[in-house]
Amino acid sequence: MKDWLKRNQSLFLIVFIAFIGSGMSPFIKVSAKEIPPIFFTLIRFLLAGVILLPLFIRKESFKKIKNPQTLALIAIFGAGNVAISVFGIKLTTASISQTLYAVVPIFAGILSYFILKERLNNRKIFGMFLGFSGVLLIIFLPVLGKGSPFSGNLLGNFLVMIAVASFSFYTVLSKKFQKDYSPLALTSMFILITILTQAIISPIELRAHPLWWQHISMMAIIGLLYVGIIGTAFYYLLYQYAIKRATPVVASMVLYLQPIFSFVWAFFLLGEKLTASLIFGVILTFIGVAFVTYIPKKEGNSLNKQAAQAIE
Repeated sequence: MKDWLKRNQSLFLIVFIAFIGSGMSPFIKVSAKEIPPIFFTLIRFLLAGVILLPLFIRKESFKKIKNPQTLALIAIFGAGNVAISVFGIKLTTASISQTLYAVVPIFAGILSYFILKERLNNRKIFGMFLGFSGVLLIIFLPVLGKGSPFSGNLLGNFLVMIAVASFSFYTVLSKKFQKDYSPLALTSMFILITILTQAIISPIELRAHPLWWQHISMMAIIGLLYVGIIGTAFYYLLYQYAIKRATPVVASMVLYLQPIFSFVWAFFLLGEKLTASLIFGVILTFIGVAFVTYIPKKEGNSLNKQAAQAIE
């Protein structure tokens, strides 16, 4: 039993990351109804910073970082993702927003071609075509669904896609510089940059929503605590760990599993339902992602062994 658990540590890690990450969209949607988006993001990352920044300062310290400007650039893409996604998730459904994040491997494949000089074969190009077809279908569900509450919002869907693109840059650049920076350093700088940017622009939102904190429900507070502590501090640290230690294929499995878990979260927390068009779009997207990230069996076994050894 112990040997079996040891061999499958990487699988358990991926499933765990996907499960805690899939709860973010529903909880963000719950809390964003009562907490203005900028303040929500600021408090969320302050909670994450309280947990991770002292640990980073004690173990590594910002003074020891080589080329902090590069680390800050990577963090800006991560900060852009969370800042934009809050606005998008507030407008669309949690199920749609989480499904759109499944296309990150496709964006990452394109960016890897230009940034990491990875080759694109016909299979990957075909997968990208299918994946984008599915994504476009999901984005335009508000038009196709004729106002159905489960079709999301067109502007919200587009905002989430911009956030997805930003997150893809964050993932690929993290991979490019993973030899120079630890997962803790990447996550800590990401948290610090997000706190600083949100703190600078928060007075603008305060004018539009004065005394917003006086009318917050317990459910909104629970959502904020979950997203800040579990969905930010632990999720992004583990995600960086997966990128650095487990290979891109293993890390991308997180994004396949998150929409499945997210449907369950959204059903119980928000009462969201799946539509036929959404299911078709999900199928196209997942098939496209599978083509992009597929690795031949022989090579895949080698990579999985490396991943298990790294996690051990």
